[in-house]
Amino acid sequence: MELFGPSPHDCRRLTARLKAAKSWRDLAALLPSAAAEWAGVDTICLSAGFVALARVAPRERVSGGGRSGDGGAAGADVAAVLRTLVALARPRLAEFDAQGLVSTAVSIAKLQEYCGPEYDAPSVAPAPSIASTSGSSASSSGSASAAQASPQQQQQQPPPLGSSSHPGVSARCASAVAAGSAGFGGQGPLSLLPPLLACSTYVMGSFSPQALANLVWALATVGLHPSGAWLTDYYRRTDESVDALKSQDVANIMWSLCKLDLMPDIWLRDSLVQRSLEAVREQDGSSGQDPATLVQCLARWYYLYNYRPSDEWLAEYLRIVQPSLATYMPFDLVSIVHSCVVMNYLPQRSWMADYYTTIMHALKHDPTLSYNDFQRLMWALSRIDYTPPLTWQREFVAVSVPKLRHLKIRALSELVWALAVWGARPSPEWLAAFFNASGPRLRDARPEHISCQLSALAKLEVRAPGPWLDQALGSFCAQLADAKAHDLVTLLDTITSVCGHDADWLQSKTATIKALADTAASKFHVYDAVMHTKLVLALAAANVCPAAEWLAKQQAALLQALRAETLLSTGSAHGESGGGGGGARGGSVAQRVQRGLLREAYSTWDVEVDAELRPFL
Repeated sequence: MELFGPSPHDCRRLTARLKAAKSWRDLAALLPSAAAEWAGVDTICLSAGFVALARVAPRERVSGGGRSGDGGAAGADVAAVLRTLVALARPRLAEFDAQGLVSTAVSIAKLQEYCGPEYDAPSVAPAPSIASTSGSSASSSGSASAAQASPQQQQQQPPPLGSSSHPGVSARCASAVAAGSAGFGGQGPLSLLPPLLACSTYVMGSFSPQALANLVWALATVGLHPSGAWLTDYYRRTDESVDALKSQDVANIMWSLCKLDLMPDIWLRDSLVQRSLEAVREQDGSSGQDPATLVQCLARWYYLYNYRPSDEWLAEYLRIVQPSLATYMPFDLVSIVHSCVVMNYLPQRSWMADYYTTIMHALKHDPTLSYNDFQRLMWALSRIDYTPPLTWQREFVAVSVPKLRHLKIRALSELVWALAVWGARPSPEWLAAFFNASGPRLRDARPEHISCQLSALAKLEVRAPGPWLDQALGSFCAQLADAKAHDLVTLLDTITSVCGHDADWLQSKTATIKALADTAASKFHVYDAVMHTKLVLALAAANVCPAAEWLAKQQAALLQALRAETLLSTGSAHGESGGGGGGARGGSVAQRVQRGLLREAYSTWDVEVDAELRPFL
């Protein structure tokens, strides 16, 4: 009787040759062009084919291949082979062991760029390259590089878990996942993952710790959300193996859960967090990718679910990584500090002293920070209560000059605000470069970016050029409907000082300032006494007198705010001493100064103060 398919010896030999293949030319000679060519091969050989394709094709693309005539891996060729392997594996998934299922899932995730509908056409342009990875395990560098939020990000900037889960994968991967026939429910390669996931349930108990991490990494990479029943089994198995997880495994699991917007039950969550600290300690913080990914994931959980580890956990984490900061990549250095600030934890001064030294080296040498990381760094450093030394500030100002023309408006806003918080004094050359870089970008700036820049310039006591101010004011007014109350008051409060008290310029903008004041009037209900004071004083400094109706509405809103503050202070004083409050004319020194300034502004306009408001002033 004739046996069907190759012998076990032939399958083992083919598997060995697949593992040894180094180029697309070598691999293409081994992989099938039609399903019949591999009919009867065992599942070990099938999974080796997936792994070899995921290993060689991306490397060929990065190294400059892609033309079928020179032996490179053309996108259509890779996609065709991938579809053939999927067709072979689909009816035999139940035969795969645990390692085979995981290797196949990870390989498809790495090859997701070749799963798009464009590869269904007879001829397509070569696909953009994806970074190479090794073996069948999910790369932690993918999780570290992709971990950038953003709800910035981030608004309070969320940790940046980006749309791509692998450093070299283009945005086309996202469309491949969501595209009709190439999606999870069609006939494309990604459609193999749901039945693969169903089969994994039966072998979940034999998954190694690394396999648990790699499988969920693959799901997160392609954006496939597993069912609740599958997650229950997965969480149980992970909880059983948590003590055996290595640093990279913990990082991959936590990154994947964050990418899928999942948080495990409290027991597994706490076990993962504790194990992550132990794993970082076992490595002495020597690998920057995994520690940075871990703390980014914790910041993401804090942003989404208001959960974060204790201050003691974070302090111990920073203590462990401190000696190894100089070995970390720039992205990881930024991620650590950014994530701590997102979680409202500020590193100690001694730690920040080492950090400033390390980050300056990253700013001055290659590989340096990306412009997006630069913006995240400025956002974080401006919120840490530790001003860098003056020598560091001078170095930083000099280093940042060539970066200015490449930064987006948000990064420019964070940069100038950080300098203002530090009390730095930028050179005239830096200021000229800043205005030249930010001026053309003001048309795309949001109101909060414009108010941030004006506030920083006022704090730095810098006078902005007239054309720059015209552009800033025009862009802000074009977005008045989106402007928040705080941004309106900040702009009016700073515009006079930033223009250098230029009476002619202010007079030319009287109509614009009145329009801003009218818009501010629609938000009086959210103003406190401080914001009312700033608004009135800003209009007085600009020599703009509002209409009587505006003033009446403003005084009524101010009266309501003062009454609320008086009731609050009276209740607090009663609770502390059992006595009465200080009355309408009481309050702190700052409050009395504000009321005095208000009286002065009203008198400047020769405005009669409301009878009920007068006792408060």
